[in-house]
Amino acid sequence: GYTLPENMFHDATLRLGDCYFAINNYNGAIDAYTYIISNKKPGADYAMFQQSMIFGLQSKATSKIVGLKKLVADYPNSPFVPEAMYQTGDVYLSIDNDQEAEQLFKALIQKYPNSKWVKSSWVKLAAIQYSRNNYSEAMELYHFIAQTYSGTPEAQKAIKNAEIVAK
Repeated sequence: GYTLPENMFHDATLRLGDCYFAINNYNGAIDAYTYIISNKKPGADYAMFQQSMIFGLQSKATSKIVGLKKLVADYPNSPFVPEAMYQTGDVYLSIDNDQEAEQLFKALIQKYPNSKWVKSSWVKLAAIQYSRNNYSEAMELYHFIAQTYSGTPEAQKAIKNAEIVAK
């Protein structure tokens, strides 16, 4: 029989995971991604990210956090790191751990100032201040977002949220 070259087999395994993910066969996707991760094959960072997203869809917050943190630790140069940090912060917010979320959003802004996740991180930081009843800090952040990112959806959100705070 015909045997695929190893690199093609691993690429096909990643694609299989994506196909399973697309049809909501999460167990099949997790199995495919786990193979790539456990064998440390090219794309393991992507597989780890996708696997973590599935955990989120399955309401497994702790597993999602663990997977995303492992991605950041094991693959610090991965292009998925900024989004992994943002997603981790978002999960922390969903489980009412705003201190961990705040630290992650601030770290993302500092380490990846050109990331597309920076604007959303600022919005989350403002929302954290609002939830803590730190209205003046929230207003300062909303003002900063509206000025710095004028014309973006995040600026529009900041303006709407500032109007709520002002009432």
